[in-house]
Amino acid sequence: MQSQFNSIAQSLNLPMVCIFALIILVGWALFSASSNLIIRRIGFVLLIVVTLAILYITIFSRSRINASVHPVPFSTFQRAKVYSGLYIYMVLNMIMFMPVGFTLPFVLYGKPVKRILWTIFLGFLLSIFIEAIQEIFSIGYADIDDVIVNTLGTAIGSFSYLLSLMFTKFKKKS
Repeated sequence: MQSQFNSIAQSLNLPMVCIFALIILVGWALFSASSNLIIRRIGFVLLIVVTLAILYITIFSRSRINASVHPVPFSTFQRAKVYSGLYIYMVLNMIMFMPVGFTLPFVLYGKPVKRILWTIFLGFLLSIFIEAIQEIFSIGYADIDDVIVNTLGTAIGSFSYLLSLMFTKFKKKS
């Protein structure tokens, strides 16, 4: 499975993947501006599906390897100077966590800032959990940069919630 992921990652047109992710993010924000109750229910289902997909990709589909730990923040950028494919993995990790960011704020309760902060924190915890499991069971490379990039992806995804609030406010003014 990991070799399939490697070949898929290498064959992707990264700018197109980023544009597609941005379109999904804005599209979700536009869609979610329509009905909060429906979005809460859809968001809950999508959150479960996305979380299970992330756990499958990062944990359940992997086999044991001679893994190592990379505890130094931003060391992946140094390694990427030698192997530029690491940039692709970092962007894909970020995009993989964006759906957590754009579904979770709609499921949580509270003021918008509190929802965003909780979303980012829970995305961070999910990423820490994944890296710890990968290290404990030797099924991946535990890397602090993955935690940073995954949390960044969650934060970017949560931007759709802010867009949704802006669209809703604009719609009410019209």
